[in-house]
Amino acid sequence: MKPLNLLLIYLSLILIEGCNTCEVKNIVATVNQTTYLENVSSASAAWYQDGTTYIAGDDIPWLYQLDNSYNILNKTQLSHLDSLINGRTPGSIKADFESMDVFELHGREMMMVVSSGSKKVTRDTAYLFPLATRAPIYKKNVRDLFDTISAQSGIKSGELNIEGLVVANEHVYLLQRGNVTSNFVVSISHEAFFDYFLNNTSVPEIMIYRFELPQFEGVSAGFSGACSSPDQAGLFFTASLENTKTATADGEVLGSYIGYIPFCGLEKGIFSICNLTYKDKQFTKKLESITLKNTLSEGVYEVIGVGDNDDGSSDIIELTLSLK
Repeated sequence: MKPLNLLLIYLSLILIEGCNTCEVKNIVATVNQTTYLENVSSASAAWYQDGTTYIAGDDIPWLYQLDNSYNILNKTQLSHLDSLINGRTPGSIKADFESMDVFELHGREMMMVVSSGSKKVTRDTAYLFPLATRAPIYKKNVRDLFDTISAQSGIKSGELNIEGLVVANEHVYLLQRGNVTSNFVVSISHEAFFDYFLNNTSVPEIMIYRFELPQFEGVSAGFSGACSSPDQAGLFFTASLENTKTATADGEVLGSYIGYIPFCGLEKGIFSICNLTYKDKQFTKKLESITLKNTLSEGVYEVIGVGDNDDGSSDIIELTLSLK
């Protein structure tokens, strides 16, 4: 073989190897302060934009809007359940809103809020609406999609617990909380997912990517929320250590994490993660979601998380996040 041909082959191999690498960035997160929300129950999903924080909770039927001081400005009713006890929907019938995201669809800025899928009939609905007006609200029972995820992942339907939603990179990503099963990310084509949602086409093809998150004192961390990174090269996620034997029951919270998954690392389960501390102690709030507030400098961000106290109250957690 001629030397030139050998050189071309060598260069091609280098290029191929370079294309197959996936940069693992280090993530560091610092809790700056927490704010107690006495009148917002079970916050489990959040989105921040232009001075407003939007919050959905797993046992309330509303989407809340909060100002920069975290006072309630407004609330929009999503599920129409009137059987509230002390302002909370009983666990047997609650919609269990666990994830949300905001994205552009057909030229409009839209928000989607999704139930967890952890129980049939009550927890299998997704809501889609324009963020500016919050009306009209499109809703769809997505139990057939949840059943497909359960079957393809090999878990029982009662063990499904979708707690993160990210729409980015021409895909829709759903994160399964694997505290009693396995943590995985479901990837669906953006076009196929919204064709299914809006036009009632068949359940779209899904891909499942599994992740081995940390354990502490025999308790496995489980995905609890997510949002896209600003460059849409990956997603930030929250994960919590909750000592419970089921996908739905509450338990003692032993800690929380923030992590990063580059989209190029989905197939190999690549991620970086940071254990959270506050005032030199383990942070034992149940961090349930994450949303970007501000970019401070390259790779350094202000983010907001929400915490569910399991007692009818919640917390806002403000953090600084570095990804380099």
